[in-house]
Amino acid sequence: MPICLTQCQQDWFAVCSIIESTLREIKTEKPHITWVYLRSDEAGCYHNNSLIATARGIGKRAGLEVCRYDFSEPQYDKDVCDRILCPMKTCIRRFCNEGHDILSTGDMRRVRSERPVKGTSACVCEVDEAKITLEVNKIDGFSKLHNVQFEEKGIRVWRSYRIGRGKEISFDQLVLKGQGDTGIIVSEKIFPLHDARVYQCSNPVTESSEEENDWDNSNISMFECSEPGCVKSFQTYSELESHLDVGDHGVKDERPSETLYDKLRRDWADRFTTSVNVTENEPSEPNIRQSENVSIPALHTVIMGWVPTQATSRIH
Repeated sequence: MPICLTQCQQDWFAVCSIIESTLREIKTEKPHITWVYLRSDEAGCYHNNSLIATARGIGKRAGLEVCRYDFSEPQYDKDVCDRILCPMKTCIRRFCNEGHDILSTGDMRRVRSERPVKGTSACVCEVDEAKITLEVNKIDGFSKLHNVQFEEKGIRVWRSYRIGRGKEISFDQLVLKGQGDTGIIVSEKIFPLHDARVYQCSNPVTESSEEENDWDNSNISMFECSEPGCVKSFQTYSELESHLDVGDHGVKDERPSETLYDKLRRDWADRFTTSVNVTENEPSEPNIRQSENVSIPALHTVIMGWVPTQATSRIH
């Protein structure tokens, strides 16, 4: 749900106000929801100590439990946000090319209502920066942390998702003075959603099923998951987008963590450790064994190095 802000600084408090307003709308529209997960890129207004320190309190004021806050991995840029924002930017650009003026946040909301994008809405708000009361201690090396889990007495952080037990940080160490209600002012409320996006895709095709149906052209899946190790593929690009947003990545059952490069290394080692049957034809010595098994040494025993090139003489 995009929120159009009239005038403010793009900092943690603006994001905090937007999250609080969004969670309240979610709880109002869908009261059966009790917990949420947050995800964003690593922009400075998101990836900072202050927003993490107030996220749990935001959820409590909205009647929801914030379980985790996950940031995009390094080099992933704004992959999650761009997939959602690109259709909306296209609608605004098309509306402007039709001869309409977009000069204020109210105009942007009007564009969003007249040129709707599936599963999105918009409202116009104002941030009250006088409500800032938060004081925090900085976490050492916070820029290297990408996953945060909120617990009863503190937070647990990871550099990479679920690698190790994580580091525990209590709220007493993090928060010096808490943040109250952000007091965001909603001047124009959200309009009803147009056909909310629902994750309903056909059964994804894995590598094993593709081998069984090589000759079935009706079930060809052209869009493969770009996540390393995932073997799922889909028939439409929209299904792939939904899978990347909320789907579970699937791997092979026999070797869950084996990548393509691991498979190549394993096949290379197996090929050079197999035995070769060598037959010798010696008519003068019939009693000698006609064949013997010669084992080629394993790959790790082969001494590798640079081969010197032969000097070539040049005649001018």
